[in-house]
Amino acid sequence: MGSYYANLTLKGPSQEQVLAYLAESTRNAYVSPTVGDCTVVYDQQVEQDPAALAAAADELSRALECVALAVLNQNDDVLFYELYRAGEWVDEYNSTPGYFAGDGDASAEGGDAEKLCTAFDLPDAAADAAAILHGDDYPAATDRHAALAALLGLPPFCAGTGYTDLEGGQYHDELDPDLLVKSPA
Repeated sequence: MGSYYANLTLKGPSQEQVLAYLAESTRNAYVSPTVGDCTVVYDQQVEQDPAALAAAADELSRALECVALAVLNQNDDVLFYELYRAGEWVDEYNSTPGYFAGDGDASAEGGDAEKLCTAFDLPDAAADAAAILHGDDYPAATDRHAALAALLGLPPFCAGTGYTDLEGGQYHDELDPDLLVKSPA
C-alpha cells in the first residue's frame, strides 16, 4: 500500500505569520518551521480532497499574498498539484489523470514547468522540472514530489507527509517535531 498525503508549501510567509493567520481562521493544521522562505502547512481539511486543497491554497495565498503549492499524493500512484499566487490560480498538474477511471497508463497532464519554476524564482530550472514532471524515472509519487522539492529548494519534509501522519506521530526524518506548531483552531 502506498502513501497518502496532502499539504501546502507557502513561499514567503514565516511560520509565525502563517500561525497568526490560522489563529483567526477555522483551519486545523500543523505548520512547519520556515526553511529558506518556505513554510509547509499540513491542513486537516485537505486530506485526500482536491477541492478542499484548492480552496485552501486559494485562501492562504490570497490572505498571505504569497505563492502556494498545494500537493496531494494518492496511494503513491498519483501526484497532483495546484499552484496559486496571491489568490490567483497559476497552474495544475496530474501525474496520472486516468487513475480513477482505471487507466493508470495515461500521460501526465498539466504541469507548466516554466510557471512552477518562475513561482519559486528558479526560471532556469524549467527543463529539469519538466523532466521530473513528465519523465518516467519516478515510480512513486512521493519520489517525484521529493525530486521537485529538491530542485525548487523546498523543505524536504513537504514530500511524504500530511496531517494524518503528524497526528499519528509519524514525522519526516528531516522535520524536528519540536519545531512543528499546531494551529489553535
